[in-house]
Amino acid sequence: VYLVQLNQAKQLITNISGVSKTALSLCQTSLEMVSTFNAVEDNRFKSAISVQDYVLHTIFCVPIMVDTAIFGYLYLDNLDDNSREMYLNTEIIKLLMEQITIALKNAMLYDNLLKKNSELNAFEMLKDEFMAIVSHELNTPLTTLQGYISRLKRNLYADEEERKDIVNKIENSVKKLILTSNDITTMNSYNFKKSLTMAILPIDEILELIQQEVQILSRKRKMIIRLEIEKDLPKIKANWEALHLMIYNLVLNAIRFTNDFGTVTIGARRSAFQQEKIDGKESIVLYVQDNGIGIPDYQIKNVFRKFYELNEIYAHKSGTIEYRSSGLGLGLATSKRIAELHGGNIWIKSKENEGTTVFITIPLKNIKQVKENAD
Repeated sequence: VYLVQLNQAKQLITNISGVSKTALSLCQTSLEMVSTFNAVEDNRFKSAISVQDYVLHTIFCVPIMVDTAIFGYLYLDNLDDNSREMYLNTEIIKLLMEQITIALKNAMLYDNLLKKNSELNAFEMLKDEFMAIVSHELNTPLTTLQGYISRLKRNLYADEEERKDIVNKIENSVKKLILTSNDITTMNSYNFKKSLTMAILPIDEILELIQQEVQILSRKRKMIIRLEIEKDLPKIKANWEALHLMIYNLVLNAIRFTNDFGTVTIGARRSAFQQEKIDGKESIVLYVQDNGIGIPDYQIKNVFRKFYELNEIYAHKSGTIEYRSSGLGLGLATSKRIAELHGGNIWIKSKENEGTTVFITIPLKNIKQVKENAD
């Protein structure tokens, strides 16, 4: 709100008294022009302190509207100049208001057009990224498959042991294709869901299972997978499969972008800071921390986008837990959607060359009430 008042010499009045709240209130209630040429004697302003104290005579107030929404008010009075009356031509005022409304509508349409244009550009970039990453993710195993199948057809192997090795590599390429397809299907599945089937779950059991799974998976990388769970954590209302997938994705990401012999910590605790609370209420904070390569500041805002990868596409290495390997860039996007479906939040803190921590907050439900409803 900008308050500008001028005296007769066209100088700014330093002690701004504001506007007549009574006039604004009448204007807002009726959604019509309010005007008077003798406000002091006007019954509508008998109890208006500003009118009586400043002996205002002429007051004019009209709402600036677009459709049914009020965007502001055009307000005039003769404060500091009660010796002269102020007359307004109603028809000209109506014409002025129509022009202001048209100008506002045009500004809104233009602003909306700019936003849509920006969205289209973003979608175009996303499409290009998607095509490049998917082409890489599909072409790598397909090219491998074609080469090894050709060798089998021509019997281009030295002995039975080499033949078995070729068959194993073919099987791994097929598994990679299946994983790629599953990633897309999973992301679409959670995007279309409006809600999840929830149950009362002990979070420590899910985290312990994930620790065991990734320890086996990352043995060759000699990773340390730590578990930090606060004692006596309450159970949460969640979807087991979705929660497992979310944390599992985050841990795999941490392993991929951490050097061999690095440390990944999976943890859970009660909320300790205001930003960790949900609607001002206590929550459970889940986190995955690593001492890996970290994320540059300019990339943090993009990491939850679908198909976004930190690696350059042409330096992109396929893999599950190999160092700096990447997939379709759907892991964090899927995790974000799962957190949202639980009524929670997800965010990242990272420093380049020092490591990354991903935080998820899950609201604490009234477990007693949930059990009663289930019964």
